[in-house]
Amino acid sequence: MDKGKLINTETITVTHEIEYYIDRRIWSDSYASEEEMAEDIASDLNLKSGNITFENRYFEVSGVTYDGKIIYISQDGEYDMYGGPYTPKMETPKILVNAKNIIPKVKKAFEDYGWDSPQIDISRTDIWSNVV
Repeated sequence: MDKGKLINTETITVTHEIEYYIDRRIWSDSYASEEEMAEDIASDLNLKSGNITFENRYFEVSGVTYDGKIIYISQDGEYDMYGGPYTPKMETPKILVNAKNIIPKVKKAFEDYGWDSPQIDISRTDIWSNVV
């Protein structure tokens, strides 16, 4: 009788590691959970590792994409969707990819989407993430 040894190895692959905090008032209207909204944002931006914060009127994402791009995104203020008066008004967003400002490309993506306001809401990553 031959002796043998069978070894099974299981590999767990971490596809992304992202820390997030999203205020319940923001995700509860459209998502089942904070995690679900974070997954959508991460997927839109192709985010592999980093942080997502969406609290009150402040939105920020920082990290590294699957293709190695370093991104930093932030905007404060509330989008004037229904004529306001919201304060503070939405400030000009910061969107950096490898330290390069891509705001003109993002504004173009909003225009192509049909967004008719000069004030853009960068938390709508579904509209503009294709330019990252």
